[in-house]
Amino acid sequence: MFATCAPNSALAFIRQMYPNQKVEWEMMPLLEELIKQDILRVQDPNFHQPCQIVTGKNYRKEHDVQIQEAINEFVVNVHDV
Repeated sequence: MFATCAPNSALAFIRQMYPNQKVEWEMMPLLEELIKQDILRVQDPNFHQPCQIVTGKNYRKEHDVQIQEAINEFVVNVHDV
């Protein structure tokens, strides 16, 4: 599995999954922070269909509340737009 915690690559991967939408980190700052901390990673959609956001090397169960908040933010600001 290839997934990245590099913010620029992660954003590019997310944009590939939403090609008809504007997608910026400002729309999902909670997700950006979790990716920067390698709590979450974004899979490369060129290799993984469907592309998924998966746990990173620094994930711990204690992060679950933050992750749920980031998912909710993503769904409202990107996925359901």
